[in-house]
Amino acid sequence: MKGYRVTFYRGGTRIYSTVAAEPRHTLPLHWTFGGKRYRLSPGSYRWVVVPRMVTAEGVREGKAIVEASYVVEAG
Repeated sequence: MKGYRVTFYRGGTRIYSTVAAEPRHTLPLHWTFGGKRYRLSPGSYRWVVVPRMVTAEGVREGKAIVEASYVVEAG
């Protein structure tokens, strides 16, 4: 195992992606992705976790082991 890719989407747009070495990750309060600044504002999000494995060809990402939604309530 080489770690996990953690990706967050909002409205179908990828807004966060990172590789975590451990099977846990804390989302920062603010981040920049694709040149745009983000934070978890009220709304619906989808998050996906895929394992990263070392193969003879290099690092390969497997099928999603987590696909879940998350809702941030206003105020």
